[in-house]
Amino acid sequence: MIDGPEAITPRWLAEAIVPQGPARRRSRGGIESVHAREIGTGVGQLSRIFRVEISGGEDFPASVVVKLPSDDPQAFRMCRRMSLYRREFLAYRRVTPALGVETPSLLFGAFDMRTHRFVLVLDDVANWWDGQARGRDQLQGADASEARLAARAAADIHAPFWDRTDRTIVRRYGGGSESRVAQASSEHTLSGFREIFRPLVRWALQFVYVKSLPVAHARFPEAFGSRHRELASAFGPLVAAQLAAASSGPKTFIHGDYRLDNMFFSPREDGRFAIVDWQAAATGCGLYDLAYFACTSVRRASRPRIEGELLEEYHGRLRALGVRDFSIEECRVLYRASVLACLVRQVIVAGSANLDHERAHRLARTCLRRTLHAIDGVDGWAHIASAGRSSAMGWAVTRLAHHVATRSSAGGRTQAGPGRRSVGSR
Repeated sequence: MIDGPEAITPRWLAEAIVPQGPARRRSRGGIESVHAREIGTGVGQLSRIFRVEISGGEDFPASVVVKLPSDDPQAFRMCRRMSLYRREFLAYRRVTPALGVETPSLLFGAFDMRTHRFVLVLDDVANWWDGQARGRDQLQGADASEARLAARAAADIHAPFWDRTDRTIVRRYGGGSESRVAQASSEHTLSGFREIFRPLVRWALQFVYVKSLPVAHARFPEAFGSRHRELASAFGPLVAAQLAAASSGPKTFIHGDYRLDNMFFSPREDGRFAIVDWQAAATGCGLYDLAYFACTSVRRASRPRIEGELLEEYHGRLRALGVRDFSIEECRVLYRASVLACLVRQVIVAGSANLDHERAHRLARTCLRRTLHAIDGVDGWAHIASAGRSSAMGWAVTRLAHHVATRSSAGGRTQAGPGRRSVGSR
């Protein structure tokens, strides 16, 4: 276990990623030097991520990625409370080798259950495909071919555990063309992952949504027309009910943060795709991943044209992988419910996150606008009308959130742009 990049030394790294078993007896040249460079700053990362270039040692990769906890005490406490670091550690250790999608191999991992300190040494996707793996900028948005590839890959993630979240799968280890198989443990593969929108979380998210909405309006007035302001406010008391609707249907393992900033594509037209960052991994409805990608990562101009294709690509791939008793009509209904559920996260980010960094501010605005546009496109607001009155609990949570938001606004200012901290900033 290490605490900072200064501890990433040639000796530590050589010991961390040395093979186990008979492979340890190989003759390996020593690592001569390492150079750690922080990456991902300003894109909403909740960990410190370093690309470590390696010199010397022909049996070692050209570079690896090392992930460490955030050095922001407030962010660290939030990640500990939400078990984000533990989830990613478990995902890389247990789950991702069993999925039908390429994702970095865990070369070394350590996690302290008491403190939630951790370190992950991961295969660097930048070395894949002849060193030509291509990361994409979420602000620019995915084109049609990338969106279709991401839709198929979402099915590859979801199919192995579809409607069987208690399943144990023999896990494959290794990236690229190499893999090895380990015996499945007696503990089922998804042990340690909880449902993304379980009941208590729904009420908590409704509270934070209602509390965040006035700040989101103030920060991004151009994103909300008068109609959107009215509908987003009317949605407040019904958030928990909507999240329950989005959680209905078959459960599976989901990525939870399925967006373009976490994806890599091959430069060749060979359909190669990789997904990283599993901190938000959970169980839930697979359509949430697909809806979240379409809402936050597909350009507004192209989404209406390809949205139907994405659903068909996803559903067709599920069927090809053996998923039965799930019709395209059910797929569309759950997708529509999930699109409206995606607004919850975007409002919370827009109204409660620290957006001091310019790119973080631009990304929050872009994702909010894309999500509102997507809701219009699938007539998602009709769910508000069909849901009718909120429950007594829904109104109680809403009134409490309004009360807290009013007290907060009386003691501070809202943020209009990067460089000024809002009342609800984290």
